[in-house]
Amino acid sequence: QIIVDSDATGAEVLALTRVSPERITTVPLAVDHERFGRETSPEQVAAAQEHHGLQRPYFMTIGTIEPRRNTARLVEAYDLWCERNGPELDLLVVGRRIGSYPEAEEVLARPRRGTVHVRTDLPDGDLVALMRGALGFVFVSLVEGFGLPVLEAFVAGAPVITAATTSLPEVAGDAALLVDPADVGAIAEAMGRLAA
Repeated sequence: QIIVDSDATGAEVLALTRVSPERITTVPLAVDHERFGRETSPEQVAAAQEHHGLQRPYFMTIGTIEPRRNTARLVEAYDLWCERNGPELDLLVVGRRIGSYPEAEEVLARPRRGTVHVRTDLPDGDLVALMRGALGFVFVSLVEGFGLPVLEAFVAGAPVITAATTSLPEVAGDAALLVDPADVGAIAEAMGRLAA
């Protein structure tokens, strides 16, 4: 048997090999509920927000900053939202840079109406508190084998916007707003729905 973590990954295996479909078994990933489902008080959320300079409502994403994670388009969507609505909201990007991604570097360096906070890493307590306090968790990857951060955000209690591609609709079901990750306007519109 070939074990895959999503049907989308299984379909890729079939497309790239001559393996019989009967040999593929999907075993989805699971969330660490002790980590992401821990009790977090409003005071803990407020303290984490203050510590990381989040003085206004904010959207949040987690994941390596690399082309497949689509960070550049997410920031462009945030900028578009701010152009249309004013800079009342911030964006928190949590993740390490992986390899060369000049598009994201260029977009992150632009002057903007709002504020984008980039954090390389967060302590677990802050991570969960900030997820819980976010207006929404935005995870618009172009390609994901599974997309565990979507489930982590669900368990932490954050509303989710995610991509309608590869495994992400399979993971999110009807519990998230699904968008075309290549469409900056669609991402911005979904952010607006959560901010309303």
